[in-house]
Amino acid sequence: MRRVYLDQNKWIELARAAAGKDGAALDDLLLLARHGVAAGLLSLPLSCFHYMETWRKQAWSQRGTLARFMAELSRFDTIAPADLLLRMELDLALRERFGQPRHIRAVDIFGRGVAHAFGRLGPRFPVSDELRALLAQHPDLRPSLEEEWELAALAGPPEDLPVPRLRTGTERVHGKRFAAGQRENGERLREAGFGRGRLPRALIAQELVAILDPLSEAMGRAGLSADQLAGADTLTDFLLALPTRRMNYQLVRVRHRNPQQRWEENDLNDIAALSVVVPYCDIVVTERHWRGLIRDAHLDEAYGTIVLDDLRDLAPAILSLPR
Repeated sequence: MRRVYLDQNKWIELARAAAGKDGAALDDLLLLARHGVAAGLLSLPLSCFHYMETWRKQAWSQRGTLARFMAELSRFDTIAPADLLLRMELDLALRERFGQPRHIRAVDIFGRGVAHAFGRLGPRFPVSDELRALLAQHPDLRPSLEEEWELAALAGPPEDLPVPRLRTGTERVHGKRFAAGQRENGERLREAGFGRGRLPRALIAQELVAILDPLSEAMGRAGLSADQLAGADTLTDFLLALPTRRMNYQLVRVRHRNPQQRWEENDLNDIAALSVVVPYCDIVVTERHWRGLIRDAHLDEAYGTIVLDDLRDLAPAILSLPR
């Protein structure tokens, strides 16, 4: 099965085409996608960021319409979040270098449902005792109930029906903090004399600090000591062996190379999502800005991923994939 990732704006564009609002330019793509998904040849997985960005829309009618279209084509296929993938990547990189650990913490990169997208264990949807009793009598109800629950999780609650503990604006707070932090970070690095030549080393150090806890845990499981990864070059090589962290570092690096371009709150979700999907999907369709940065860093070549910015190029790209 081939995995095709669409960022949120591309899902919105394709949904408009499916509703007949943008002419017939994407009709062939819609036909190909629907056939490929129905035949089990194609998957359009969602990430946790799709859920968060769909929840942002204020009008529930818009969220509901978009979510139903995303549900149709994705069938709630999802990709695991970066923190879960990092555990597997650390184990694989340590065993490649040191022969340990013997047992890799395997992660289902692709799965199904909101629980998988957010890396939560347990059933895909909650089942009360009363519902469990009902399903025991009518087991045929379970698929439809699960589909409805997944759709509700993707669309988010109606604006007049708040859900306890669900805060749909939290990611925007983090995004604003991230953008402000990166702007300050860029200024500090430039003041400290980290120009283009020295910028990578400073950002590598920041990436290593960010994964210090999971790295320490992974090395402990493998029976390795910290001094076995001593030295700047050794640590750099190791970090670049972790696909999601390599992507994150490279995207931040090439983004910082243009200090005139202002960091925005959406950059956090964009970088986090692309860091996961470029290494693990066959095709990624994103904004032109990110496609350019990915190609500048040769990350599409590194992972053999086709990266596009125009949905009109997607159908030919899907057909070009080896069977």
